[in-house]
Amino acid sequence: MAGCAPDATPTAVLRSMLPHILCAAVPQLFLVALLVAYLIVGAVVFQSTDEKLAKYSFLDVILFEFGTLTTIGYGNISPTADSSRMFCILYSILGIPLILLTMANFGKFITKGFWYMMYLCRLPVARSKLSTDGNMPLPVILLLFAGTFYFGSKFVHHTGVRHSVDDVYFSFISFTTVGFGDTLPVTDSIGRLCFMLLYLTWGIMLTTALFGVLNQYLRKVHYLGRRFTGARDVPVWMGGQCITVSQLLQIVANEFDVRAG
Repeated sequence: MAGCAPDATPTAVLRSMLPHILCAAVPQLFLVALLVAYLIVGAVVFQSTDEKLAKYSFLDVILFEFGTLTTIGYGNISPTADSSRMFCILYSILGIPLILLTMANFGKFITKGFWYMMYLCRLPVARSKLSTDGNMPLPVILLLFAGTFYFGSKFVHHTGVRHSVDDVYFSFISFTTVGFGDTLPVTDSIGRLCFMLLYLTWGIMLTTALFGVLNQYLRKVHYLGRRFTGARDVPVWMGGQCITVSQLLQIVANEFDVRAG
């Protein structure tokens, strides 16, 4: 890979990226604000409709909501009253798409930022990846995972044994939303709660990115050695409508006054 361009100084990079960052940040910040409000209002309703949940701290209920919406489901806290259970169903129906949309948008934002930096470093493939929403390379994702697990072992508090295999175990079952519940996050302060939510969100986004890349490899293996047929009927999007490749070729032929083959 070629080195970064000599004129790609930090100031020049920041100036070139600033308009894109601002345009992308506004809707992301709106989604984050909406999600935070959704968690706070939900915690108030849960504690007012369920006597058992009312005995837990407000921070614990927030974490319970986050685990519900991300489908981690640690299982240490659950609604017991009929009213709170019905509310949990409605709350999840609206909240799960909201939190998944927020994570998906942030994941795309991070991926775009990565390829934009690679574009500034004159990586030839970066331009096409920017235009096609390409995934991050697998080695980069694995490196980020390694860094995340190391970071978690140093700074993330949980009920397991610190500085042991429990650190990686807790992160893994949380990022993959397995959530056995045998190792739980510790959120005894607002700072630790916010840190834990950010850590888990980052890990789930990384896991989603990893699954996306692995899915591409599996699709290549699935079609390995097969002869590609039916190209004429492959759908493509153009001008806001879906057309087939044969229709696209006909449009191009008419535009240049040639006969389509």
